[in-house]
Amino acid sequence: MALDPVDVIRRFEPILYFHRDETLFPSDAKRYLERCALWDVNGGPRDDRARWGGASPRTFPHFPRIPRGKLIAAEGEDPVVGESGLFIGQPGLAALILLDNADGERFLDLAGWTDGFAVDEASKNRYADLSGIEALYAGGNAALAASRFWYHAEVFSAARLAILLRQRATADDARSVNDKRFANLIDPALVCYYLFFPGRREPLEGCLGDAAARWGSFAGEWACVAVLLQGDGNQNNYRPTMIGLTARNAGTPAFLGREPRVGMRVMDWGLVTTVERPRPGAAPGEHPRVFVTPGTHALYPDQVERPAATFSPSFTRISFTIPCSAGCTIFR
Repeated sequence: MALDPVDVIRRFEPILYFHRDETLFPSDAKRYLERCALWDVNGGPRDDRARWGGASPRTFPHFPRIPRGKLIAAEGEDPVVGESGLFIGQPGLAALILLDNADGERFLDLAGWTDGFAVDEASKNRYADLSGIEALYAGGNAALAASRFWYHAEVFSAARLAILLRQRATADDARSVNDKRFANLIDPALVCYYLFFPGRREPLEGCLGDAAARWGSFAGEWACVAVLLQGDGNQNNYRPTMIGLTARNAGTPAFLGREPRVGMRVMDWGLVTTVERPRPGAAPGEHPRVFVTPGTHALYPDQVERPAATFSPSFTRISFTIPCSAGCTIFR
């Protein structure tokens, strides 16, 4: 029986548990994007607002490349604001104005900064206005409020996994390691559930003051639940063997600046508790329970308090990651 991505996604979708004080929930990234402005950062230092937008770092005010509400995420749709906008899927557009390069980067702005929307002589633009984002999702914007409690999902077949693993290896010995890893898998499939949070709150523990309270906070954050499946050629016989959960990489001083900001811990499926649900005419659903830390949105298999894991370059250099393709399918 051929692999049906939608059926597999529905069968293993996770059940998320949030803290009672959580205010920023997984949402539809498309709705977020459509209401953002797109800014250029020209040269460095890239946290200098004088480098944001505008043709000259000496001239204020500065403005985004694409005004708020003018980005179009699906061909044929209208922008949120006005009669004309920019469809981001146009051929060649990504490399031209959407992707980071050696000379600069891009960022999205949904609700401005804590001191307002302007980038001018008087503004500081230090911290994203997370309170403003919370207000939008709490009902201030009907479309954003309706987009909460959403996930994006993608299924990697065995053939696609084999290709991606070889592409991600940077040397012959790494390809050999990945080939051996893949050879040990039995009719594998990988399901990735991508969670987009419109904001993240992370204070600096044990410190006081506004800067400490906003230390690791920012707008727009991704998390992922990945489920590795083993099969026998029949989709209904797939069974989960491993689960991967993302969390912020705390890092270690010895490798400061050389570690990925997000790490994924991969563990045996038996370490998570699951909820089984019948599905008429299909294999029963087997849904892992995943616990989400408040504010930082790290994912865990239980409610046990533990320090954040660290992933050093010596560990991550032999691991592999599988990126979301440009055509992620959206499911609710």
